[in-house]
Amino acid sequence: MVPGEWKGVITKFSEHLQGNHAIIAAGAFGSIMRGRSWPYSDLDVLIILDSPDDHAAAVFCRYEGRMVHSQVLSHKSLQKALLRNNYAFLSVVANTEIWFDRQGVLHSAVAQAKKALKQMAKATLLPAYLSECVAALHTAEKYLALGQKTAAQSALVIAISCLAAVKLVQAGSLPHKDVWVTSGATELREHELYLLIVQGQGLDQIVQTAWEEVHAMLPLGSRPLVNFLREHGPSSYMQLERAPELAGLKLTERLMYELVSQGVVEEQAKHNALLQVDEILYSV
Repeated sequence: MVPGEWKGVITKFSEHLQGNHAIIAAGAFGSIMRGRSWPYSDLDVLIILDSPDDHAAAVFCRYEGRMVHSQVLSHKSLQKALLRNNYAFLSVVANTEIWFDRQGVLHSAVAQAKKALKQMAKATLLPAYLSECVAALHTAEKYLALGQKTAAQSALVIAISCLAAVKLVQAGSLPHKDVWVTSGATELREHELYLLIVQGQGLDQIVQTAWEEVHAMLPLGSRPLVNFLREHGPSSYMQLERAPELAGLKLTERLMYELVSQGVVEEQAKHNALLQVDEILYSV
């Protein structure tokens, strides 16, 4: 539900845009449209121009004393952007509440974005969230070992939130940036763990529980990396880091260690002539 103080601004700005015949469609997205505003919130608006040319711009302005952030695109640029399969942009379009759409282009774009998001979720989002979870768990363990409880809590909040996001993706949902506002998120066991972390309770046990969950999901979450190794053969850590196909993964040495330990990938040794030691390569 849109906060009351924004309703008048949204109505007037929508009417203002409709009066501009160079604009064929417009709608709003973001936290205000989800009813989650704060004193420094701005209104996020997607505006489509009636133009055969490429045009893409971000415009900040004040309207009725409120900040408005508009993403302005021509129909041509909108279609190009949708085809790039950028998750952040697809999410913007998919979650846009349409104000008006003279030629139906925005309705079509929203449907296209929603379809693309569903197709890429398990292939892209699940591995990305899982790899970020591993990195955060590793950080939490380190801070706990060093007796830095507050830092460990911060890392664990990230890890458990990522774990919740993985489960939501598995269930067919697309998590919001703040995973806990996603439908069904507070029903997950991870939400209970999140509350315990905030209270500073049972951190060591939560880390152990999280690792058990991660290990069970590693075969599914590591598919992009496994597919890369099958296609390209044994690869060094640097080769994996530089691979465009793996750009969405948070590759860390701890992730590779866990993949090897769980038998998902294997280690191979290759002699490094410069250092006169065996360098690790990864293979399947």
